[in-house]
Amino acid sequence: MRSKIIRAKISPEKIAFLKFVLDGYNHLALLTVKDPKKGIVELSFFPTEKEEVLNILQDFAKKIEEI
Repeated sequence: MRSKIIRAKISPEKIAFLKFVLDGYNHLALLTVKDPKKGIVELSFFPTEKEEVLNILQDFAKKIEEI
């Protein structure tokens, strides 16, 4: 099964918090920081987890902007 990827831009100071939240969901998604100064991140996850990942990102809506 191939993983899905969402690329997003978040406030750089919130990257660690997002990783903490994802880890709290039993490592629901793998967070890769593409550009720490600009806050560009990628979230890799199994297709079956897409809805859950999107729900978490919606909670961050004011802090995360999908690109």
